[in-house]
Amino acid sequence: MQITHRISNNKFIEGFCCGSVIMLLTCVIVLIICHSCQKMPETGFASWYKPEGSATASGVVCSNGDFVAAHKTLPFGSRLRVTAIKTGLSVDIVIVDRGPYISGRIIDLSPAAFKKIGKLSDGILKIKIEKIKEEK
Repeated sequence: MQITHRISNNKFIEGFCCGSVIMLLTCVIVLIICHSCQKMPETGFASWYKPEGSATASGVVCSNGDFVAAHKTLPFGSRLRVTAIKTGLSVDIVIVDRGPYISGRIIDLSPAAFKKIGKLSDGILKIKIEKIKEEK
């Protein structure tokens, strides 16, 4: 009776360990895929929006003079360099909000940030975004 109990416990432990390893490998694969989905630099179109006075998705209250932006998936607090393809002008921004929600656009810039690389009357610009490495 004791031997049977011992064998069943070992099978349980083997099954548990095997399941844990499979679960761990699945998590690692998902993280690799998610990381590779966020390719940098990313190119596409930028538009501008007015975050003035209302709380953003991150909870930060901004003014139109701040160099901030909205991105669909990048973590809040991500620092990016946004460069206009046509002119080569660039601006450094911080992600504080979610959006844009219009097809074909990859980032919404605050008016101040947009003015650094183009005219507000242009409405949208072809841009490239790159992550800025944190200085230590």
